[in-house]
Amino acid sequence: MVYGEEELDFIDAVLFSLQIKLDRIVSWGQQSIDLWIGYDRHVHKFIRTAIDMDKNRAFSQRLRQSIQDFSQSPWLLTFADAERLRDLRDESLVLKNDEALGELPPEVEYQEMQQVSNELAEHVKALLHEHKQQGSNIDLGAVLKDYLSSHPQARHFDLARMVVDQAVRLGYSEQDYAAIQPDWQSINEYGAKVQANVINKF
Repeated sequence: MVYGEEELDFIDAVLFSLQIKLDRIVSWGQQSIDLWIGYDRHVHKFIRTAIDMDKNRAFSQRLRQSIQDFSQSPWLLTFADAERLRDLRDESLVLKNDEALGELPPEVEYQEMQQVSNELAEHVKALLHEHKQQGSNIDLGAVLKDYLSSHPQARHFDLARMVVDQAVRLGYSEQDYAAIQPDWQSINEYGAKVQANVINKF
């Protein structure tokens, strides 16, 4: 603990900088994991579809044999990706214009999602920056509840993550260092709750 020791204030700055770098590393790692999960899901879907369509197990047997002999006889896998008719899942409407037709290439879809995420992050940053300029405390529970009320439920998780991510970069709570456990607060009408101390140090 370095409170009250002015000559040790630099330690707070170093720790804060380290926290930001660690957050970026974790965010990058999570994005990589998500991409690999998507790739793995597509591969398994292809294999399951092929097996279901192969009633006589002829393709399955040939596939197993091809995999076993891959080191001696390498091969390339080619595939066709037809456009889907229409995806009516609620998840597909996230950050889109209430309609999901066709399917974008993964790299293009990823770039668009990143652009939208960056725009939302800037908006959240500006929202919380007003608290810092006015010197008022940031009650994350109240801010989240007010902010999420104007957005669809499907966006709540991503938006809540952005609000918290930007808030902890602006400051911290003295109660965190006093080991005081905050109460759980409801942040939407769907039962989501958050446990966070009021940020009062910038």
